[in-house]
Amino acid sequence: MCFGELMDFNAYDVIGLTAFVAGWLGYVWIADRRFQHLSIAARMDEVRRDWITTMATRDVRIFDSQIQSALMQGVGFLASTAVLMIGAMTAMLGYGSEVTFTLSAAAYVPESAGVDWRFKVVLVAGVFAFAFFKLMWSYRLFNYCAVLMGAMPEGDDPSQSTRIEQLAQLHMLAAEHFNNGLRGYFFALACFLWLLHPIGLFIGTLWVLYVLWRRDFASRSLAIVATRFQPSDVESE
Repeated sequence: MCFGELMDFNAYDVIGLTAFVAGWLGYVWIADRRFQHLSIAARMDEVRRDWITTMATRDVRIFDSQIQSALMQGVGFLASTAVLMIGAMTAMLGYGSEVTFTLSAAAYVPESAGVDWRFKVVLVAGVFAFAFFKLMWSYRLFNYCAVLMGAMPEGDDPSQSTRIEQLAQLHMLAAEHFNNGLRGYFFALACFLWLLHPIGLFIGTLWVLYVLWRRDFASRSLAIVATRFQPSDVESE
C-alpha cells in the first residue's frame, strides 16, 4: 500500500485531526502560558519552594531525600510504561488482517474508511514517544535536583539562598516536563478512539480537554491547595 492510500483523509478525519492538534497546542498555551498562574501546577510550585526553603533549615534531610526518591520512581514508572506502549503499537502493525477484522466487528466503519488504521497506530506510538522523552527528561532533572539537595549548605552559609533558588527553579522545570509527559498519556487515549471511528478522535479530544481543564483549573485539589488555612480553622474542625 502506498503512502497516499495510508493518508486518504475524509471529512471526519480532517475534523478530528485538526481538533486534536489545535486542542493539544491550544491547551499547552492556556495551561502553561496564558493562565498558568491560575492552575494547580502554579500552586504546587509555591509549595515546592516552601518545601525546599524548609528543607534548607533541617540538619537531617533523610525525609526530604525519600520524597525526592518517590517522585523519581513515579516518573520512571510512567516512562517505562510509555516504552511498553510504543512496543505494543509497533507489534500491532504486524497483524494487519487480524486488526482489520477486529475493528470491523467491534465498531461501525463507514464505506469510506478514511485514513488507514496503520497511520492511526503510528500516531498513537508517536504520542507515547513524545510522552517518553518528556518523562525521561523530567527524570533526569529530578536527578539533578537530588544532587542540588545534597549540595545544599547548612546554617548561615551565604550561598544558601542561591542554592535554594536554583533547586526551586529546577524542581519546577522538572514538574513542568512531567506534566507535559502525563498529558501525552491523556491525548494518546483520544488517538485510540480514532481506531474505532473516524469521528472518535474529535470526541476523544474534547473529552480529554475537559478532563485536563477540570484537573488543572476546577478541581477540589486546587481549592484545597489554594486555601490558606488558619490554625483556628483546623481547631474548629
